Parts: sequence; C-alpha cells; structure tokens
Amino acid sequence: MRILLSIETDDIWKDRARWVLGEMLGMLGFDVTENRPDRDPCVVLHYGTLPDDLRPNDPVVHIPFSGTGMPDAYEPGEAIELDDSGGRPGIAFPPSLPADHGAVIARAVNGDTVVAADGERPSLIHFGFDPVAPAYAILSRSEESRGARDDLDRYRPGASWLVRSGFLDRPVIDDWARLIGEAIGAAATAAGYGLATKAAWPGGQDYAISLTHDQDQSVRWERRLARHSLDIFRGGPRGRSGAIRMIGRDVREGPVRPTILSERLIDQCIDAGIRSTFFFLTIKKDQFGPRYDIGSRPFTRLLADLVDRGFAVGLHGSLGSYKDRSILRAERDELARRLGMEVRGVRQHYLRLNLPETWLAQREAGFSYDASLGYPDEPGYRGGTSFPFRPRDVDEMLVLPLNGMDRALVASGIANQAGWEEWSQPVRQVGGLLDILWHPYYTDPDLGPERQPAIRSLLNWIGEESSRAWVATMDEISDWWNARRFFTVVNVSRGADRTRIRYRSTVRIPQLTLLPEPRSSDIRIESVKGAIAGPAGAGRERGVRLGEIEAGAEIVVSIDPRP
Repeated sequence: MRILLSIETDDIWKDRARWVLGEMLGMLGFDVTENRPDRDPCVVLHYGTLPDDLRPNDPVVHIPFSGTGMPDAYEPGEAIELDDSGGRPGIAFPPSLPADHGAVIARAVNGDTVVAADGERPSLIHFGFDPVAPAYAILSRSEESRGARDDLDRYRPGASWLVRSGFLDRPVIDDWARLIGEAIGAAATAAGYGLATKAAWPGGQDYAISLTHDQDQSVRWERRLARHSLDIFRGGPRGRSGAIRMIGRDVREGPVRPTILSERLIDQCIDAGIRSTFFFLTIKKDQFGPRYDIGSRPFTRLLADLVDRGFAVGLHGSLGSYKDRSILRAERDELARRLGMEVRGVRQHYLRLNLPETWLAQREAGFSYDASLGYPDEPGYRGGTSFPFRPRDVDEMLVLPLNGMDRALVASGIANQAGWEEWSQPVRQVGGLLDILWHPYYTDPDLGPERQPAIRSLLNWIGEESSRAWVATMDEISDWWNARRFFTVVNVSRGADRTRIRYRSTVRIPQLTLLPEPRSSDIRIESVKGAIAGPAGAGRERGVRLGEIEAGAEIVVSIDPRP
C-alpha cells in the first residue's frame, strides 16, 4: 500500500515536512504519494490539523504540528525517554493524548501515553508529540548555520542540540521513523489491510556496514628512519637491537614505498573478506604541509590494485574545496583521469562542511554521494540518522552518514571486540548503515602499539557480522539505495481476506526483499511478469525474498494481516 501524505501546517513548514517525511518513510521502505489513487486503498498520514471529514474506511495516522515561526530557528525542547521494555528505545516530547484513547502503541518511562489508537476508531492512530519538526531541524542541519565554528570553519559539536541533550550516540530520527512505521502498520491492520515494505538492504540483511579510509598522507619514511635512529640512543619500545632491525627495514623500503600502509591494509581487508572504500587527495600539499603525488608510480599502482581487487575509490576533497564547485570538479576530473573511471563519491578533508552549500557544490561538481557527515572527535549521529538520505533541494545527491573515526573510537574505548558489538547496537536495532573511517596511517604500530590490535579487532568483528550485515563499499551502498526507490507500487486491491499489491521495477535491482507489516502477517507471491531470477523464498517474519529483478518486471504479492 502507498502512504498518502496530508499536510496541514502553515505554508513555510509544508515543504519541510514533505521532505523529512518522505525521507523517513523511504528509510522504512514505503511508497509515498500526495495524490490519492483513484480506487486503491492507502494509509493516510496526516501531519498538522486533523480534518473533520475523514473517510470512514481509511486507516489514518495523525501527527500534531509543533513548529512555529521560521523553521531554521526551530530547536527541539526537552525530551523524555520512551519505555523500551518492548524493545523500542527512543525519545519523545511531553505528550498530550486524551485519557480515553484506545490500544497503546508506545509509552514514556514516566507512564505517559505517547502513541495510541483512537478510543472510538481503532484504525485511527494518534501521536501525542510531533517527531517531524525536530527531525527536520536535525536532519537538515539548520542549526549549523548559526552555531559556533572552529579555526577550520567547522561546526563545533558542542553547539548541537543532540550533543547538549546527550543524544549524539543514538539515531533519534531512525527511532521516530520506526515508531511512525509501527503506527502505520497498526492502522492498516485495524482496518483489515495488509502492508508490505521494501527491506533496507539486499537479501533482507539486518543492517549494513561500510569500512572507509581517507588517504591523508603517504608514509614519511625519512621520519621513521629518524625516529628509529633516535631509539638506538634513547631506548625505544623494541630496545637497541629492535631499533637497528627497524632501521634496516626503513632503508629497504625507502621512499619508493610511500603506499605501504595502504597496501598492508588492503591485504588485511582481503583476508577478512571485506572490500572497503578509499578516498584520495589530488593535491601535493596544503596549509598543513606536504601530502602526496596521486600521479606518481606508487599511487598509480595503488589505484589500479584497488580497482582490480573490487574496492571503491572516491575523492578526498581538499581543504579549500568544501564550498567551491570549480575546485571540486577539477579534483574529481583529475582523480577520474588517474583512475581511468568515473568518480562518484567524495569525503571532505578534515570533514570540513558548510551546509547545505557543500552538498550543493558537490552535486554541481558531478558527485552522487557525500560521506562527510560526522565529527572527527565524537562518534555518533551528527544528522540524527544512520540511513542514507537526500538533502533538501539536492535531490540527486545522497548523504551517507559517518558514524565514527579511528582516533575517536580508540579514545572512547570502543576499538575491541566487545566494544564494536555494544557501539553498533543502535544501528542494528534500526537496521541502518554503520560507516567507520579508519585511516591507513592509523594502522602504523610505530605510532602507537594499540593501532594494529584495534584494526585487527575491527576487521575480525566485521567478518563475523557478515552473516547478518551487508558489508559493502560506499559505491555499492549508493547504487542500492538509488535503485531501491524505483521498485514501486502500481496498484492495490483488497479481496475477502488478502490484500494484493502489484509492484513494478524501472531499473535492475538485485536481491530485494519485501517484508509484511506486521511481521506476523502471511505474505505470498501471486504472479511474476518479466525477467526475475528467483524468487528465492517466502514466509512469515523474513518476508518474500526476490532474486535479481530486471527493469520492467512486475511482481504481485498478497498479504493476510491476520497472525
């Protein structure tokens, strides 16, 4: 079924609500429309004033509107915790539901009802708080236009509402989206309709992991040689004999192996069964000193090796490029020329962003995704979400959020087997994307004995998670997320006991899974028209698992919402 958006707010908020609700519902795998299909049933999502003339057979979710005045000045208030005894962590804002409501969907820890069915109409679900206005404020990063900035013109995390409120370590927007999805499912079930959503990741995997690396510098072998020479006199961690052995290694490797740390990291990834993404600079030096020559023979060999072994390569935009499309385009073209193929992704050097100007400049320079939205010294969710999203008014651009950088993860005590499991839990709960940045230089044991154990534990953990997580490059994540939205509902019909949904794909999509809502519903494939390899299987809980769907294929599924 489609979700019919009905937005009744002041004019200045309508476009904002349309964008943020479209992104949240897209994360959940719903099709969204603002034009009622002629005869097809749909779930109505009303944001703002609830009209008096509701259609009696419509399943409806009603969310009140709390935003007032200029949206860019809006800031969420003091939040309350949800009761997570049912496995639903998250936050809300003080609710105002009447006491005579029907079945409760969510409560706060203080006992207040947050989401519930209407007392007289079970297929009408009321929210007692507004998650849309705060989601807009967080996801659009509007607060960054007026917050404090550091010497590199970067937004200071301490100015963020998420940081000040203690919520940086949780994807609050993803939690709100899940709650909206649960309300939609409850409304449809109460009305006797079956629902299906598109799983977030190929094969119905629980969540996704992408390991990324910024090639900030080459190995400065002369510094290593000087450091090991000093160790002979001052006594280093390996003693005098160890220092002499290291000097011999430095001389053998010499200046012709400036890429050795990256080469070792690639081999470690291959051994763990992982293909990751490298971001390269194209400038030889910046205000902080020398970098490297992307056109030199060692780096030409490294680029070719990455492509041959299935890794992805993107641009590491230079310090001055973050709001200059001409610099970004020139650097993109230079890397593409050296690489011999298109460059689609970018991560800004030092995570230097000026939003939304940077996203606009990146898109105008020809990029299709940005991987810069994170903090260098704070693991967490800068945009409140772990899912890819399209920035407002930059439709052809995807943001792939960054969750944590090596030095911050090590400093936080996360970089060990137990730490990875605990830190990733919020992403696993919502089924999002975990993007981890590990610099090649942060694998160098000479710069810290903790570095090799940390990267080994990370690679081991990712390898173990590959049974339930889709481990992919940034290019693969971007391709999948863009293709998934082109598998859409054509029409819906309702029989005596089953809802039938016809889908059509306008692009090729591999390993798509359709999930029933609620998950206890029975979902079956009724017919397939056109090229499709599969289906691979169907059933309760895990949904309908489809093989490779070619452009133009149609699939009809039927759903019985009764357990």
